[in-house]
Amino acid sequence: MDIIASGSDTIEEPLAMAIGTFDGIHLGHQQLIKTLKDKASSYKCASAIYTFDRHPLNVLCPDKAPPLLMNNKQKLSVLRQYGIDYIILNEFNKAFADIPADKFVNNILFGLYYVKSVIVGFDFTFGYKGQGNAQLLRDEGRKRGIDVVIVPPVKVNGITVSSSLIRRLVSDGCVEEAARYLGMPFALLGEVHTGHKIGHKLGFPTANLTPDPEVVVPRRGVYATEVVISGMEGIWKAVTNIGTRPTFNDTHISVETHILDYDGQLYGQELEIRFISRLRDEMLFSSPKQLVQQIREDIDRAREVLENFDKASSASQS
Repeated sequence: MDIIASGSDTIEEPLAMAIGTFDGIHLGHQQLIKTLKDKASSYKCASAIYTFDRHPLNVLCPDKAPPLLMNNKQKLSVLRQYGIDYIILNEFNKAFADIPADKFVNNILFGLYYVKSVIVGFDFTFGYKGQGNAQLLRDEGRKRGIDVVIVPPVKVNGITVSSSLIRRLVSDGCVEEAARYLGMPFALLGEVHTGHKIGHKLGFPTANLTPDPEVVVPRRGVYATEVVISGMEGIWKAVTNIGTRPTFNDTHISVETHILDYDGQLYGQELEIRFISRLRDEMLFSSPKQLVQQIREDIDRAREVLENFDKASSASQS
């Protein structure tokens, strides 16, 4: 997969191209990607995704910009798994936002690239103040003999899949429901840093994660999680706490993960924490001893939840 900054390099070969923000790469995005792959195969051309280096609202209306479901590193990592030939990562800035819709079509989309087919979602808009939409793009494509496909909404139990819906579910701690719309568990990516070592003193050492501040963080509480450690094979079962450690009078939000059956050092390592199920709310305990007892119960419950999750995942793949 080649990653290209928009306008910096040309792509000489014909393309089928999907366009969108692709925040979270949820089931709706996955349908766009499937359509993209089908069109690339049909036209015997390369596949490309045209996306952005930030959420457009970060430029258009910073005060209303939502937290992301994935940062660029996560997004590119997931897209790589789909075998896309090119990712065009466009810098979304004020100058780009001010481009009129017709100039985006003529000067950029159909001007810079040899496009055979374009795939967009039903709610796709483009150009200055979102003046262009999917139907306008289809009409312009028809004039040039370019196949423009508008992918209809993907629904789960009658509910349209969207990044905003998933973002709200994650914020509320509903990680299992969020995964149904994502098509995979929600995950945080970050580097392990030195914490207060409270978990170690209690007998349950934790990896303290610094997540990307632009990415949504699940609601405070305790979660059964899976962990991927950068540079290591395998997936580790874990319990993750998001909160302020009220028992120890802390006020800083932290993401602490106790990896089951692991005793190695992780400082400076990058972890991907996949949230499988919410176990309980954040609680204030009267003593460290009471907290230790609850941690043991959390671990037992997490093992049960994660074993059932593994069985369900294996059954769905067979």
